[in-house]
Amino acid sequence: MKRVLCVTARFPWPLGSGQQIATFQDLRYLAQYVQIDLVALIDRTEVENAPQYMQALQAAIPNLTIHPPIPQPIYSNRQITSKVAVFLRSLVTRRPFIVSKLYNQELIHAVTHLLASQPFDILYLDQLGITYVMDFIPAQIKSRVKVVYRIHDITAEMLYLYTKNHPWRPTNIAVMLDLINCTAYELRIWRAVDYLLPITTRIGRLLSEQDQQLTAKILNFPLLIEPAHERLTPEANGPNILYVGSVHYPPNLAGLQWFINTCWPVIKQTIPQAHLDIVGRGGEKLKNITDGISIHGYVETIEPLYQQAAVLIVPLFSGSGVRLKILEALNRGLPVVSTRIGYAGLEINEGEHLLVADDANGFAHHVCHLLSDRHERQRLAANGRTFVINHHSIYATQCGVLQLIKEHRVT
Repeated sequence: MKRVLCVTARFPWPLGSGQQIATFQDLRYLAQYVQIDLVALIDRTEVENAPQYMQALQAAIPNLTIHPPIPQPIYSNRQITSKVAVFLRSLVTRRPFIVSKLYNQELIHAVTHLLASQPFDILYLDQLGITYVMDFIPAQIKSRVKVVYRIHDITAEMLYLYTKNHPWRPTNIAVMLDLINCTAYELRIWRAVDYLLPITTRIGRLLSEQDQQLTAKILNFPLLIEPAHERLTPEANGPNILYVGSVHYPPNLAGLQWFINTCWPVIKQTIPQAHLDIVGRGGEKLKNITDGISIHGYVETIEPLYQQAAVLIVPLFSGSGVRLKILEALNRGLPVVSTRIGYAGLEINEGEHLLVADDANGFAHHVCHLLSDRHERQRLAANGRTFVINHHSIYATQCGVLQLIKEHRVT
């Protein structure tokens, strides 16, 4: 059985963010076919919980070898002084901000030591933030280990979209400098690894457009979801709106605050009985909370809230991610209203699989339309579930990374 060393930017437990869930899904799938060792970073505020996190993850994926997660201030750099220090360091090292903030010498040592002391076949780099370890792997190890890079998004594209949608923000100078670094850095990493595993076919096409020579490296490995054979979210009894996401993540916080400030008053005026449930850590940072809005924070199970919801909202104008919240909603038969950046990276058609608007009036109109039109909800629910089955099903998808293993292309 092939041995894989997986290195990821965030320990994939608890499943509190889209990236954690995506990593967990990948590991659970691949662990059926290969022997996996996991090395991950964990925020310093969560270190005391690491033993129970490891125990829970081990129970979920029994044949996974889990190494103690390595502490890193993943969240604390939200303070402006920390952000400035990381940004200045990124300018010197020419690594983008998202990479510089996750730089960790202990992680580098752990990875290089494991690769040198044990016979791994594949080094699996999960997400852009930890790809810097590539620069510290000795040449003799690289010659015997195939390196694959799991691409959750093209970060330079997200930075570009941010500047395009917020042209007058004072932070744009910093973002533009980071964009320049990120564009060069990502291209270098794409060319340096042996295989690229984009999470969507759209990202794969964009990689090929950047450099035709990358095409041979691209292996199909979409985010895999166990498809629902029947609607998991029943037809809602009331006008309940659901938001799911880590609110303390700045793009999520900004987008949700925009929705509350500009869209929510319009929705309440049109449908006074409308209710908004907000699920995710950091909800206490929100302002202008009024009647009809419930902040739940992190919840052990989100099922009851899914069961009550008539529509999921994704008001996002910057940032990146795997858009797992959209796939989970579509899989359940829950209609979605999103901004264009909110669903970026998915092979989704506006109006067919979800409703899309970037302005407050349009976004609020779509939400009200779905809350009041049962047939429209059913149409989107059926289309959304079909999309998940056709594009993200473990049954319908030919997984390129699995073909790589089965065909013994790893030597």
